[in-house]
Amino acid sequence: MGGSREPSPVGLDVRADFVRAGLFATEERKVYRTVREDGLSTSGVSPWAEHEFSWNVWLRSLVGVRGDIYAFDVHDQAGGVSRSTARAIASP
Repeated sequence: MGGSREPSPVGLDVRADFVRAGLFATEERKVYRTVREDGLSTSGVSPWAEHEFSWNVWLRSLVGVRGDIYAFDVHDQAGGVSRSTARAIASP
């Protein structure tokens, strides 16, 4: 058996998004009432690692794992429902 290559890479992906979204009642392209206006934010962190095995000169395997952790926040600026939640998943 050939062994493994060195080093095994690891990493971290980070992302954040901030959005302002709204739903407005309009007539002839003029806003006359705000139906809903939200401030949205999402943030995510994804650690990952991989390792390569070389069995011989023509056969190799690459294994890895990644975790994704996301948080979501919706803040209704017009007095409606606001929510926050977080979710995580691991992927081989």
